[in-house]
Amino acid sequence: MTLGECIYIVDDNEMTSQSLAFFCESLGYETKVWNDPEEFLETYPTLDKVGCIVLDVRMPKKNGLEVFAELKEQKK
Repeated sequence: MTLGECIYIVDDNEMTSQSLAFFCESLGYETKVWNDPEEFLETYPTLDKVGCIVLDVRMPKKNGLEVFAELKEQKK
């Protein structure tokens, strides 16, 4: 990751996502958190500082693998 890029965290568990964000920020990274994978997928096309995306594999609406597959489709 380069300076100016952001770590995007998608996890339905708010405590987990906030803890991970706090840890990453303590290392000097910028973060943004979504607790709803569908909201993240709607927002993703407008994001321009993507450095890393952390996806929870087990979420009730869409799991991380489904989100990843949709991201791949958006890139085509």
